[in-house]
Amino acid sequence: MPEWVPADAEDIDVRLDTSKPGYVIGFTSADGVDTSACEPVDGAKGGPAMTAGFLPEKLPTSSLVTCGDGRLTTEIDGRWYGWTPVEPVESDGNDTLRTD
Repeated sequence: MPEWVPADAEDIDVRLDTSKPGYVIGFTSADGVDTSACEPVDGAKGGPAMTAGFLPEKLPTSSLVTCGDGRLTTEIDGRWYGWTPVEPVESDGNDTLRTD
């Protein structure tokens, strides 16, 4: 689990692609993600590098953050989502599922 996922996360969905960049997560949390250590990201970076049936059809292109692992993160209608974007975002080297 990414470090930024809170301990009270429930109803967790995760999909990953082991041969190409791609990791998607969705969950609910009463505490929410502590974004104080996260950095804002300009733009959607091409959207998710892979699809997952639990992702909303339309993802936001603003108010996105990255929490140090190369994924974009946001809350949509009370559910948190994170995904590896098509275009890499700056990370602390813990972007374990980006192989390009």
